[in-house]
Amino acid sequence: MINKNASTQVLNQDSVLAALEKSLAMIEFDLNGEVLWVKQLMLVNMEKALM
Repeated sequence: MINKNASTQVLNQDSVLAALEKSLAMIEFDLNGEVLWVKQLMLVNMEKALM
């Protein structure tokens, strides 16, 4: 019997993480709330929100 609900897609964990990092707007803070780094996509989204 064939399970029609079973996924045949094989996901590579590194590929999934790379795709998420590429598509997400990210910002990282230290424990004092200082910005450590900001991804360009985050800056673009913040600029649009301020308009």
